Amino acid sequence: MGTIEPTQVKLRDGATIDLRSGTAVDAAACLLYVAAIVKNGEGMIAAPEETPQDPAEVRNWIERLSKEPDQVLIIAEHESVLIGMLDFHIGGRKRISHRGTLAMSVLPEWRARGVGTALLDALFSWVKTRPNVRKVGLAVLASNAPAIRLYERYGFIEEGRRRGEVRNDDGSYVDDILMCCFVNGGLS
Repeated sequence: MGTIEPTQVKLRDGATIDLRSGTAVDAAACLLYVAAIVKNGEGMIAAPEETPQDPAEVRNWIERLSKEPDQVLIIAEHESVLIGMLDFHIGGRKRISHRGTLAMSVLPEWRARGVGTALLDALFSWVKTRPNVRKVGLAVLASNAPAIRLYERYGFIEEGRRRGEVRNDDGSYVDDILMCCFVNGGLS
């Protein structure tokens, strides 16, 4: 797995967070984190019963990531508590090795404070060390306006929309927006 330099970041409200690469030791913390994120449900596709329940499962996922140099798991912590996470992987086949996909989440009580910005800054610093990466993509629910605004500030544009992709517990549907931005010289 790719790694980032551990760093401290001061947020807009003065709180300090630590950013670092995730390791297999983080499995139990990741499990608790995912349970909290999915319980809130905002911006999530997975239902609580669809998430890992066993630390060994999470540890195996992180260990699989660690064997791939073109993947990175970035952890955001405050006082040793996991508050945000971003994973990124570059396309595994030759013809898509120029693009990567990210997934990011932040605990509800830490949203709109700069954690997502810090995670994206760390990712884009890491991506700069991978000159083969020209395109970064993601999917975000259309109902997640704060996340969409954050991604747009980083130059992401909508490149597609999957209509009614997600059905909420109340029976309503929400679109899934595909976004991308171009890095390291774009697609020239």
